[in-house]
Amino acid sequence: MSGNWSDPTYWSNGVPNGIDAVARFTRPTPLPPTSGDVVATIDSGLPNSTLTLGSLYFNNYTGWPPISVSPSSGTTLVFDTSSGTAFIQAASPAIAVDPVYNRSYTVSSPVVLDDSLVVNVDNGHLDFSGGITSGVAGTGILKTGGGILSLAPESGKSNTVGGTTVL
Repeated sequence: MSGNWSDPTYWSNGVPNGIDAVARFTRPTPLPPTSGDVVATIDSGLPNSTLTLGSLYFNNYTGWPPISVSPSSGTTLVFDTSSGTAFIQAASPAIAVDPVYNRSYTVSSPVVLDDSLVVNVDNGHLDFSGGITSGVAGTGILKTGGGILSLAPESGKSNTVGGTTVL
């Protein structure tokens, strides 16, 4: 299943986009998997082709396909809050990992931090592959939880937070 982020039919409370906006990819009960990965494309239907969030929540049960937030050409994901830090929760139940659908999440869009970001990965894997930048002094990334956070940008992209390159 895939679709454009700006399509309001995918959201129960309107399209999340703006300072302090909250986006939730959650499934309240384990249900049969859909066919193919779940992909939300940040599309040019958003103002300035930019998606701004304060918080992003993933919750994936075993048997569900991986969830990805991916860019269309020239789009960016910005984390910004009116006060405090931005937040990502990558939650998975503490049960055996399915070798095909391993409760993984990917953000392949370029990410800009206007505030520091706390990333809690509890029993899964979150991969940032589009590069992370911030020109705001004092911003950073704090990882919590026992899961895996990968900051491995694709070829030609980099991670630069608060003026420091992150490897």
